[in-house]
Amino acid sequence: MEGSSLGVSVSLLGRSDFERACTTVRGFNWTTFDEYLSHRDGLVIGLASAGQRTFLVPVSIAHFMAWSEARGVPPGSDGLEAFAGLVFVLRRGRGITIRGSLEPRRERLRQYDENTVTVPVHQERYREWLICLGLGPTDDLLHAYARLTVEEWVAFSDRCSMDSF
Repeated sequence: MEGSSLGVSVSLLGRSDFERACTTVRGFNWTTFDEYLSHRDGLVIGLASAGQRTFLVPVSIAHFMAWSEARGVPPGSDGLEAFAGLVFVLRRGRGITIRGSLEPRRERLRQYDENTVTVPVHQERYREWLICLGLGPTDDLLHAYARLTVEEWVAFSDRCSMDSF
């Protein structure tokens, strides 16, 4: 669960991503997918009952794992919620500046405010992208690569619906 002025986000994984999370995400402690969904629903209902604007945010476990790797930290359940919060802000926010960073940000899970998002970029993938383009590294290209990465995360979340869970 991650909050912003836009509301509170709660991560939601699909069934196949749930199965992968059970073996790869530290602190992900549900035994069945139905138990996991019930917990997510209960969390949303509880927060909404307390007056919080609360949203389920579908996320891809593959995108979360790549984000964790770029941050230089092992994937954990707190990080999964922070990643969902990041995707939520990117989906709902308007006029957000996206910046890329090649430096792992281990010290903070939340790397955004309402106007700027700093996205950790996987160095090797960024380097491969530059080679494909035949270009050398620049700050502008780093930020462009970060924007492309973010667009993929948001597009995944936008394509998902509760019907696919």
